[in-house]
Amino acid sequence: MNIIRFERINSTQDYAKEHISSFTEPTIIIAKEQTEGKGRYGRRFLSPEGGLYLSFVIELDFPSLNIVAPLGIAESLSRIGIETKILWPNDIIYKGKKIGGVIIERIDKKIIIGIGINCNNRIDDFDEYLRENITTIYEIKKEKIDIEELGISIVEQILYLMKDYEFLKDLYERRMEGIGKKVKIIKDDGEEIKGIIKGINENGELILRNNDNKSIVVISAKKLILPD
Repeated sequence: MNIIRFERINSTQDYAKEHISSFTEPTIIIAKEQTEGKGRYGRRFLSPEGGLYLSFVIELDFPSLNIVAPLGIAESLSRIGIETKILWPNDIIYKGKKIGGVIIERIDKKIIIGIGINCNNRIDDFDEYLRENITTIYEIKKEKIDIEELGISIVEQILYLMKDYEFLKDLYERRMEGIGKKVKIIKDDGEEIKGIIKGINENGELILRNNDNKSIVVISAKKLILPD
């Protein structure tokens, strides 16, 4: 597996997209800091030094990447003693606070999995308006970790989980935040839906039960809001 390292870059995800045709083998792009980190829908992802900022490029036809990618992160964090939950569709949370996230993009036959984890950062490294809703590995463990080692572990775990396809849905739901709770979904077009989370289907799409006791399948959404 090829690894490309940067001290500082605008965005590992942008770099991966710009050089997509040059990757002839699975490739990890990792940076110590991003100046223009990207989240879903082009949102800014604050990326100060001390975090894991990684994009993994692979030529692959796998139907459930939106299940296996966040699950790979959660399982890898569990190995270092941090038990997290997956907040559908792409956030990794610890005791209600965001510790990381994932973005998946497809270009031709290649997949780019973008991963961001708050690792050795202190809360003060982040803008004040974010501090109440986020946490970091350092804040939890009170010790620093090898960031690249974690990144490689996550990629290896994602690849490993692809071999256990039939168990992915159950594994995901065990780590899923909000099952059995009434939530509000803000869809891509701004429409709001309320319902109780039942789980996900085999494609990683969210299943809600509405007030009429009917199942609703949500393919994608901008935001999932849990009850207070």
